[in-house]
Amino acid sequence: MLAVVDGVFSMEGDIAPLPEIVELCEHHAARLLVDEAHAVGVLGEHGTGTSELFGLADRISVIHWGQVIAEGTPEGLRQNPWIRASQIGEAV
Repeated sequence: MLAVVDGVFSMEGDIAPLPEIVELCEHHAARLLVDEAHAVGVLGEHGTGTSELFGLADRISVIHWGQVIAEGTPEGLRQNPWIRASQIGEAV
């Protein structure tokens, strides 16, 4: 099973309740994909998004940066020590 959620919902700017979502996914043995397209550069100490803000990056299966990847900036993300190379590979 795969659950998919935006880290930040673009219309209102609401932040997903990731701690609760991660708990639900773990309870049901589901993988979680978080789309951080609207959170990257804005949330978290190093700007990597909602998963970093809540300290949950290591408990999320795939972190996707949407248009950030499409616009040709994955090299900058690869150089950020807070982002695992495997996450970039899965997101591209």
